Amino acid sequence: MSSYYTKVIPAEPFHRVDEARLQKAADLLLDRLWAMEVKINRSEAPAFIDCGGLLEGICCPFCGADAFDFWVGEMNTKYDGAGFRDLTATLPCCGRKTTLDLLEYKAPCGFACDEIALLYPRKEPDEECIARVEEILGTKVRVIQSRV
Repeated sequence: MSSYYTKVIPAEPFHRVDEARLQKAADLLLDRLWAMEVKINRSEAPAFIDCGGLLEGICCPFCGADAFDFWVGEMNTKYDGAGFRDLTATLPCCGRKTTLDLLEYKAPCGFACDEIALLYPRKEPDEECIARVEEILGTKVRVIQSRV
């Protein structure tokens, strides 16, 4: 049986949030989304926050070309054993520069140093909930649904 998570991360991959703010946001999300449990994950360098089995593909954000094989190679090259300290990339399809974070993931994914993961939430965060979390954390956030 697979597990289902709602993950909330800062929109900026290198943004760090202090622990007290992360805990306050995690408590709010747990209360509002009625999840089975909440876990805060932190790393020194951005980690890849994936959507698990929901991923359908990865494309170039400029020309729409399939970028999955390119992404696999970049992920293997850029990961240093503790995270991703450099997310920059030049796409082979159109030669444009971007970051791995800004590729077009067919099911949202991202990179972050801080993550709030909620297991089996009964509700999805609405706009008001996200606005409150952003206020607590002091930054914009991304929401990633994940099935593993």
